[in-house]
Amino acid sequence: MYGSYNSLNTLISNSIRKEKFHSHASLSYDRTDGHRDNSDFERYAGFVKLGYELNSNWRISSDLNLTPVRSFQSRHHGKAHDRQRCFYFQGYAQSEPGKQLSQELQARYRPISISASILLTTDT
Repeated sequence: MYGSYNSLNTLISNSIRKEKFHSHASLSYDRTDGHRDNSDFERYAGFVKLGYELNSNWRISSDLNLTPVRSFQSRHHGKAHDRQRCFYFQGYAQSEPGKQLSQELQARYRPISISASILLTTDT
């Protein structure tokens, strides 16, 4: 989308499901000249999610999100400087009610989730 203050927002994504495997990937680009002095910025983002169904009770997935942001608030001799880069990784496993369970047992079933996340942020 293109808008006020020379702003631009774009997104492209794709999802695939094949048997027990699934994935989702997206790329985006955002920029603006800003509504006031020194509020312009530029951001690229990428996201990937991969998953696999181990059996009828367990699925595993992982997410990766990369987002470098360039802010022009810290101009030095008219050159832009990267202000921050974020790298986010999340991996998890989740149990689900087995398809062979009766509705009564599924109602009493408590899903189990195990997850781990890593967030790295760097200032340049």
